Amino acid sequence: MRTRQSPNPPQWVVHDPANGDQARGLCAELGLHPLVGELLLRRGLDSPESVRRFLEPSLEHPHDPFLMMGMDAAATRIVQALADGEKILISGDYDVDGITSTSLLAQFLGAAGCSNLETFIPSRFAHGYGLTAKAVDTLLERQPKLVITVDNGITALDEVRRLHEGGVETIITDHHLPRAEGVPAGIVVNPRQAGCAYPFKGISGCGVAFKLVTALRKLLREEGWWNAQRPEPNLKHYLDLVAIGTVADVVPLLDENRVFVRYGLEMLNRGANRPGVAALLAVCRIKREITARTIAYQIAPRINAAGRMSEGGLAVELLLAEAPSRAEELALRLDEENRNRRSKEELMLKEAVELLSGEKDTARQAIVVASPEFHEGIIGIIASRLVERYHCPVVVCAESGESYKGSARTVPGINVSEAITECAHLLQEYGGHAGAAGCKLSRERLQEFREAFAAACSRQAGSGGQAAEVLDGALAPREISPELVAQIASMAPFGHDNEEPTFLLDGVHLEAPPEVLAGRHLKWKLGPGMEMVAWGAAGNIESDPALRFRVKLGFNEYRGNRKIQLTVEDVRRGAP
Repeated sequence: MRTRQSPNPPQWVVHDPANGDQARGLCAELGLHPLVGELLLRRGLDSPESVRRFLEPSLEHPHDPFLMMGMDAAATRIVQALADGEKILISGDYDVDGITSTSLLAQFLGAAGCSNLETFIPSRFAHGYGLTAKAVDTLLERQPKLVITVDNGITALDEVRRLHEGGVETIITDHHLPRAEGVPAGIVVNPRQAGCAYPFKGISGCGVAFKLVTALRKLLREEGWWNAQRPEPNLKHYLDLVAIGTVADVVPLLDENRVFVRYGLEMLNRGANRPGVAALLAVCRIKREITARTIAYQIAPRINAAGRMSEGGLAVELLLAEAPSRAEELALRLDEENRNRRSKEELMLKEAVELLSGEKDTARQAIVVASPEFHEGIIGIIASRLVERYHCPVVVCAESGESYKGSARTVPGINVSEAITECAHLLQEYGGHAGAAGCKLSRERLQEFREAFAAACSRQAGSGGQAAEVLDGALAPREISPELVAQIASMAPFGHDNEEPTFLLDGVHLEAPPEVLAGRHLKWKLGPGMEMVAWGAAGNIESDPALRFRVKLGFNEYRGNRKIQLTVEDVRRGAP
């Protein structure tokens, strides 16, 4: 919860009501609370069928993998490699999406009997991001017959050419935007490449890898590949990895992503997890139901810590570990790396804020901040923290030899990948997607890039002024019922493009001052079976009817007693 006002906070705006007649019709047919009907309409769900698919995601809903351009050729080539015993090398990425993609494909190929299989996760520090020239050097040294990239490679035109010249065939699987000049030679599987008819473009890299193994399993079944010694895998058991990769990569939790995450969370909550995941959950000390938020804030940071602080290959080894003792050892190591990351993160954030303290907040269209003290593995996190603080697009740069490596994050309404691409003439490398991107530039170009990036973001923002934070409604406690809370909960999993609804509650509804819990938290009683909590807010929020609260709705269950619980996300004084 934010307890201190940040510079230039976005204005709160309560969403206008949806089409009344349409909302009432939807609610009458499906038995929905009127406010839930409005929430669904705002998400573009305007028919009973679309609402049912959203609220009741099914494993029958995902699209045919063979609709994805290049999928048939990729699966056919891998079947040939398996039949011929060729050496296959999976080349991943050091973030969570890349690590889960690598682990998923490696597990499936292992189950399919591939005995000549290797994985490669590039070092952020030695190789850089994606399929770089240095990464290609390492791949060629390993002498594979076939390289399959996951979550990377779509922009590596020259690097793929080098692999082909070295006698290595490639299958590029990715979900990032291709370059304007096209895609690499050979087999490419990416729903965002020109001409691909796949109906959902928002899939993660791990999602693409899952579609690949789905297609592979089908072709292998047709080939009579599966038998008693090599049983056909149940792909539902792979959805824990898909859920982790999908949530961590902040892709839209809509369409088939929603199916993957819903059933992946089901697998995670069953308790019969793969040893690596079980060990990870143990070090996270998770005692409640695992949700998308649990993945985002507890599981993913520990997996990410390997690639940020040392070697991402450790996380792949963890997720593929079969011995619980080895899994526990690796999970504890990642937990330690994550603690080191948090310590460095706080120091870097303090320095970044100090570097920006001399600038005028009102004139800031975008931020580019650099320091020789910044740790390359943490700049993406610092960019996100600065976006939260300053409410504008941010690029944080760390020194890398004679260059700067930058990681960019953004605010709603500004596509940071497009803004970075506009600055391509100043950059040595760049890539990413709407919400997050990366780049590399010479030190001499930093100021030029700062100005060009701000101008590109400003053009996207236009004359719209400061972005507003839209709340889903204004509620009084008497308007909140268990039915409403339960139906909002049915809209989970929440995440990008399906944000958890937030509401405005005025301080005039607080009849008594809050109770202080454990010296740190505040709790208000709002009525029978209903309370509001502000975690970590003791000493920062006074009892004042002029205050306004941004809250989320949920239940708190303790020893069989269930209460409606409003959780305070932010506090403001006066008008929204």
